Amino acid sequence: LSSGPGDMTTQTWTWRDGTWLQLALGEGPPQSGCSMAYDGAHQNLLLVTAIWDAGEINGQFEGDAWTFDGTTWVQRETPNNVTGAVDFSTMTYDAAYGQVMTFGGRVYTNTVVNSVTNPWSWNGSAWQPVTLSPAPGPRELAASAYDAATGQLVLFGGASETTIGTTIDAKALGDTWVLSTHGSSSVTPVRLSGADRQSTAVAASASAFAGTDGASAVVLARANDFADALAGGPLAAAKSAPLLLTSSGSLDVVTSAEIQRVLPKGGTVYLLGGTAALSDAVANAITAMGDVPTRVAGADRYATAVAIAGVMGNPTTVFEASGTDFPDALSAVPAAVASRGAILLTNGVAQSAATSAYLTAHAATRYAVGGPAASADPSAVVIAGPDRYATSDAVALAFFPTTAGISVASGVNFPDALAAGPVAGSANQPMLLVPATGALPEPITSYLTTHAGGIASVRAFGGTSAVAESVLSEIALSVATS
Repeated sequence: LSSGPGDMTTQTWTWRDGTWLQLALGEGPPQSGCSMAYDGAHQNLLLVTAIWDAGEINGQFEGDAWTFDGTTWVQRETPNNVTGAVDFSTMTYDAAYGQVMTFGGRVYTNTVVNSVTNPWSWNGSAWQPVTLSPAPGPRELAASAYDAATGQLVLFGGASETTIGTTIDAKALGDTWVLSTHGSSSVTPVRLSGADRQSTAVAASASAFAGTDGASAVVLARANDFADALAGGPLAAAKSAPLLLTSSGSLDVVTSAEIQRVLPKGGTVYLLGGTAALSDAVANAITAMGDVPTRVAGADRYATAVAIAGVMGNPTTVFEASGTDFPDALSAVPAAVASRGAILLTNGVAQSAATSAYLTAHAATRYAVGGPAASADPSAVVIAGPDRYATSDAVALAFFPTTAGISVASGVNFPDALAAGPVAGSANQPMLLVPATGALPEPITSYLTTHAGGIASVRAFGGTSAVAESVLSEIALSVATS
C-alpha cells in the first residue's frame, strides 16, 4: 500500500465473499515491512510495523504495534529488545500456547542492516521475550505457520543479512524448526538391554513378566532375521507371552533360562518358521525342558505370517508391511497389538500371494504401513512418511494420539526392537524409531514435544551401540515438561 519508504497509507481492507472492501475507519497504523496474525485467544488481529522516519539522520525505522477488533485499531507497545525497530519478522498464532509468537526480522539503523532473532510472545495485553534453546539463527522474511495436526509452530527459511563495513552479506536459509518450550521437570529414560540380542529380548521379557511363571506361553523366533519375529509380535501379546530370540541351530543358554523362569512347566512354546529358521534341535531342547514346542510355519516368510495370524484366530484387522526390510513393521507391531490385529508381509512393493489370499478370505480393515506396503496394496489405508522415521511418527500419531509412555529402539538395525514391539503395544505405547547417534529426526522430535505433557516414562531397547546416551538425552529434553 505504499510506493516508497516515505509514502505509506493507512488504509484497512477486508475480504468478503470474494471481494476486497475498504473499511472507512479513518486513520490507522502506517504500514511498512509489517507482520500480522489473527490472535485466536483474544479474537482480534495483531499487527507489528516498522515505520520509516525520514526526519532521522540518514533515516531510521521506528517500531509500532496495533490490534484490530473488526472496528477499531488500538496502538500497543512494540516488541523490541534491540536498537532500532524490527521489520520483516514472522508472526503466527500458536494455539497450543494461546499466544501470538513473533520471530526474527531486520534492524535498519542509518546505513547498518542486520537480521536478528528477537523472539517474543503476545498474551493479549503485553509482550514477553521468549528464551529458545536451541534457537534458529537470526533471519528475516521467514515463513511460519501453526501445524494443527502435530500441535506445534513451524518456522522455515528466510534470509540472513549482516552489514560488514559498507557491504551487506545476504544468505538464503532453508532450515526448518519447530517450537517447543521445555520446563523444569524431566523424565529419565530406562534402558533395557543385554550383552547381545538374545539377552536384550530376555530383558524385555523380564520387564513385562517380572514374576516367575508369569507368562501363559512363549513365542520363540530366530535371532538372525526379522520377518518371523515381526509377524510374531501380535501373537506374543495375544497369548500373554514374551517374544524371545535364539540361534537357528540350537537353543541359547540365556533364552533357555528365561523360558524356564517365565513359563510354567508344560507350557506352550510357539516356534516361528520352519526348520531352516528354528531347527529340530531347538524343538528337542524345548521338549527336554518339559515344555511343548508348537511350530507355526509356512512355505516362506509370507506364509509363516499368515500361519501366525491363523493361530491368533484370523483377525479381520491387518497391518501390512514390507517383508523385505524391517523398519516399517517395527513401528507397526505395537499398533497391531493395540488393535488386536495381525502383521502380514508384502514382498516389498509387490503383494505376496499368501497375504493376498488371506486378505481375500478374512480382512475387513487393513492398513499399509510404509511406502512399499502402500504400493503393494493401494486399497489399504496408508500410514506412511517419506522415510522410516516419518512412518514411525505417522503410526504413533494414528494409533497412539495420547500416551503416558513411549518405547524407542534403533531404526537402523532390527534385533532390539523385535522383542520390544509386543511389550510396547501391550502397554499402549508406540515404538518410535531413532538413529543410533546424532540428532533426532524432526518427525520424532515433533511427536515427543507435542506429547511431552503426558509422557511420564521412556523405555529404550538396546545398548549404547544401538541407541547412544546422547540420543536418550535429547529424548529426555524433548519430553521435559513444566
